[in-house]
Order: sequence, then structure tokens, then C-alpha cells
Amino acid sequence: MWEQIGARPALMNGTDDDRQGSDSAALWFQTPERAIVLGDQTKVWAYGPKTKSWHTYTASKGVSIQIGASNSSRWSDLVALRFFGEPIAEIAVFSKKAEKWIRQPLAEPALGKELSPFLQKTYAVYLTGRHAYVFSEVTGTWSQQALKEPGQDPFIQSTSPGYAIYHDSRTVHAFSAVKGTWKTMEVEKGAAAQIHAGPAKTALIVNGSRLYSYDPRKADFEEVKADED
Repeated sequence: MWEQIGARPALMNGTDDDRQGSDSAALWFQTPERAIVLGDQTKVWAYGPKTKSWHTYTASKGVSIQIGASNSSRWSDLVALRFFGEPIAEIAVFSKKAEKWIRQPLAEPALGKELSPFLQKTYAVYLTGRHAYVFSEVTGTWSQQALKEPGQDPFIQSTSPGYAIYHDSRTVHAFSAVKGTWKTMEVEKGAAAQIHAGPAKTALIVNGSRLYSYDPRKADFEEVKADED
């Protein structure tokens, strides 16, 4: 059931799953487990059902915020915001486990006028410049990783509920949502890494003449041992 706070809500995108709406004064997001209301695109409220308390997050000057359409409580364990304007100096998520907004300052302010997350069930990834920031709902912490080659933008190569992998031409970076940590592997000289989903919720990385497996439960790369037939 919708509860009106401020202006009358109007559904966006026409989906009951997202329950997101907009008009001239407010954006809305609500689920049976929590209610989040974005009043004027600069402040957001989140309700914690365990503590029965409200928590707010206010955007910095010159920045507006929205709630991504993929933030459905039936799918994701956290709420990650989209940021607009510049400079964007920090990001934040609402953790259902901690029932509060958890902020992360950016090493370099984002100047692209929009910063949106890649969202999985237990983590959210923000890419800006050569930096990646990930919040793990499992550990309740942020973790940061920077590319070694300045001037090259990172991109997500592979994701699963347990890990996220991104890379540049020389390094592969893997994040474990279970451990909340990064692991880096150098790419063989003259080779190009190939990344694929592997068995038992792992990732497979072809690195030159070798095959590696990344297991998010161990948060490490291991070379695959194979019999020669």
C-alpha cells in the first residue's frame, strides 16, 4: 500500500515490481519491508523495520539523487542510489542488514554528471574514472580498487551473485562479495585475458597459456590443474 508523504506519487515505467514513481516534487520507492521516499531529489528517507526508525541521506550541493529501478527488495538486499550533477564527492547505499545509510568518499570526485551502480543481490559496484567502489551487504563494508594504468577507464567484464570482475589491458581485478575484498592478477605479457562463468559459482580466466579459477568463497585465484590427454 502506498503512503503519501508530500506530493502525489505517479508510477514510472509502469511496473508494479519496482514501485517507483515521479512527479514535479517527489520520487517514490516502497516495499512491504521498508519505505523510501525521495522528497526533492536531494534528500532520501529509509525505514528500518527491525529498529522501527527512519534514516536520511542528503546529497551534497550541486548533486541530485534517484533510486535505481532495479532496487526491488524481492531481489536485492540493499538500496543503491544514482547520483547526478558535479562534482560527485561521495556515494552511499542503504543496508537492510545495518538499517542505515553507509557513505563512501571518492578518491577523485566524479565529473561525468552521472554515477549509477551495477547492482547484484548482495553488492553494488560504482565505476568512476579508474576507480571501482563496491559495497558488500554481507560484510557491511565498502572496498576500493584502482586500475594501475592511468587514463584507462575500468569496465565490468563479468558478474555473479558472489563476485564482480573488471580489468584493463594488464591486470584483472576480482571482488568477493562474501569476503568484501579484492584480488588482483597480472595478465601475461602479449596476452589478453578471457573471462567466463565457471562451475560451482566460480569464474574462469584464460591468462595466456594458463587457466585460472576465481572462487569468491576463497577470494583468490588458483591455477587449474588439468591432465594432458
